[in-house]
Amino acid sequence: NSVDSNLEQSLIIINTNEGKVLDIATPILEGKDGTLRLGLSYNRHENIITQYIYFLLLLVGLATLVALLISHFLARLLTRPIAALSKVTNAVAQGNLSLKVPRGGDEIGRLGTDFNIMTEKLSAYRDELLQTNKELTVLNKLRSYLLKQVIDAQEEERKRIARELHDDIGQVLSEIAVVLKDIED
Repeated sequence: NSVDSNLEQSLIIINTNEGKVLDIATPILEGKDGTLRLGLSYNRHENIITQYIYFLLLLVGLATLVALLISHFLARLLTRPIAALSKVTNAVAQGNLSLKVPRGGDEIGRLGTDFNIMTEKLSAYRDELLQTNKELTVLNKLRSYLLKQVIDAQEEERKRIARELHDDIGQVLSEIAVVLKDIED
């Protein structure tokens, strides 16, 4: 492998008993002091490149794994407030107004604070509604009692009127029967 003086280096592949060899020749001081020749086994060169490729693949795999772990951690960190809000909304949907959304400084935290205010108001409205229902139940019982009293009074009045009519008409009919008997006699 000879090098022309106007070239910086020369590379050729030589077939040997041990396999292919990359022969690199470079002139020293423009060829005045000779030529530096370096021979690299092609198989060794392939092995080194393969090792670097595997190393780079391992490095990329590890970097991908670390990136996935970091993204998973960040996703969990970011979705935790949303999961808490979802848990509380499901509890509210089932009637449990006592759970509160944890406070936070971001948009989800402010939404949680507003949600907590809403559940407090709903709880107050529900308590007011329950109190009103209790009062209505008492009033309904009182109404039923008074209605029963009115019906009983009406029944008593009807009975009294019926007795008076029965007694008066009975006496009148008895008198008429006596008078008719006298007339017949």
